[in-house]
Amino acid sequence: NPWRVLAKHALKNALIPLLSIMAPLTAALVTGSFAVELIFAVPGLGKHFIYAVSNRDYTLVIGITLVYSVVLILLNMATELLYGVVNPKLRST
Repeated sequence: NPWRVLAKHALKNALIPLLSIMAPLTAALVTGSFAVELIFAVPGLGKHFIYAVSNRDYTLVIGITLVYSVVLILLNMATELLYGVVNPKLRST
């Protein structure tokens, strides 16, 4: 069956570059929300971050930075785990 060959062999190898590019794109999307929220007046963490920086609210700046950092670390960890799911030969020992 050609669909099975496509799904089992081609898709498995094609997903690795896709996963590799999705992690940095997701990080860019998350960190780019600062400007988008400020320009379009959308309520969110980016808008609070900009106001906290302008008002010198260091506690809020550190908290939001920590939240974004944890989200990005979790996204990168999920990407690394998905490498092993997609292609078992890439699992680390």
